[in-house]
Amino acid sequence: MPSPISNQSSLNLNALHQNSAQSVQSGTLQANSSTAISARPKPGNGMARVNGQMVPMTSLNESGFTSAFPTPNSAAIAQRSRLGINPQRAQQLLSQHEQLSTEARLAMEHIVGSELNNFPQAKQQVDQLSQQHYHRVPTQYKDNISEALEDYQGSHGDNFLMNIAAMGFPDINTYLKTRDPMFNDENEVNEFMTSFGHHYSAFTGIDDEEEELAEIKSRVDERLKEPTQQLTRYLHNAPRLQGGLPLIKGVTGGDNPITTQVDGNKTLESVLEGKALNFNGFLSTSSKYESALDFSGLMPSSALGQPQYVVDLTKNDEKNEILRRHTMRDLHQGNVETGSLLFLFKASNAAGISVNATQHAANPGGGEHRLSGEDEILMAPGHFFVPEQIVRNKDGVALIGSLHYGR
Repeated sequence: MPSPISNQSSLNLNALHQNSAQSVQSGTLQANSSTAISARPKPGNGMARVNGQMVPMTSLNESGFTSAFPTPNSAAIAQRSRLGINPQRAQQLLSQHEQLSTEARLAMEHIVGSELNNFPQAKQQVDQLSQQHYHRVPTQYKDNISEALEDYQGSHGDNFLMNIAAMGFPDINTYLKTRDPMFNDENEVNEFMTSFGHHYSAFTGIDDEEEELAEIKSRVDERLKEPTQQLTRYLHNAPRLQGGLPLIKGVTGGDNPITTQVDGNKTLESVLEGKALNFNGFLSTSSKYESALDFSGLMPSSALGQPQYVVDLTKNDEKNEILRRHTMRDLHQGNVETGSLLFLFKASNAAGISVNATQHAANPGGGEHRLSGEDEILMAPGHFFVPEQIVRNKDGVALIGSLHYGR
């Protein structure tokens, strides 16, 4: 494997045509804080600067943490979608179940085999660079970084709230009012945050629930804004991950509004249209396939179920266009399982750190922490994914492509 680490932050600005892009600049998805709430786009929507040009962003979940934006591949796919295809040829291809399934099985085996822990030298290099990055931080700021990571990995939903802060929202009320005008009613805000608190077991019972609710509502602006800014800067300055370094992420597609879930149907449709996916908040990935699979809501024994076929978005041929159209048609008819999504990111100019290695550097004799088993590689806000292949399985969808950081 090529060297995965570089201290350079370069990216060819014209590389969208080679499955690359320049990411969204900080804050462009939201109006300035002085702008009236009613004038703001909903989180994750609006115009954003990508590759030096303003492009439309479309949110892929209620939270607004993930968006889709068009690329040159979108135009190419739209053009070939208008070409005629012989129905008999399409039927013949789709009837080749065994051959198509074999190709999909090999693709899934590639994903399983691509976990970073299968490349000890590369993993060790990521760990070493993560520790060196921590040791370069001035002593007076080291505790701040450790505490910010602990907040992000906390058990009471602070990662959700820190993503809100990372997107530039000053407080939870502003964020929710931008999501839906109904949150101009404080009772609706209280109902949302009460559901949030119960979902993440944030109510301890030590104080009155009304007092605890007030504390949860104030955490973005009174407690988490500064740690979010510190963690964002820290990740922004991290050594760049290069060489197609493999990182895996699992996500459920139910789009629960108090979680970071995506809308699985919207996500797959955007990928089928050749769009790139932008992660507007922090991006959590893993060095372990099984950890990512767990986040997708599935078990290793069954994984994503029977592999069916692969759609290669980089090939301009009849076979892959037939499979792409077939997937889109099944998606619109509700016949594709999108409740579980698995990503294989090939990192290029990506900015992130190993959380385990960083916490070991901060506390060498501290042993394992609560979430050590996740083996998390945490990426800065503003990464984007350029899809190359879709692997359709009976119980979920796997997506393979490149991951970049453009801020």
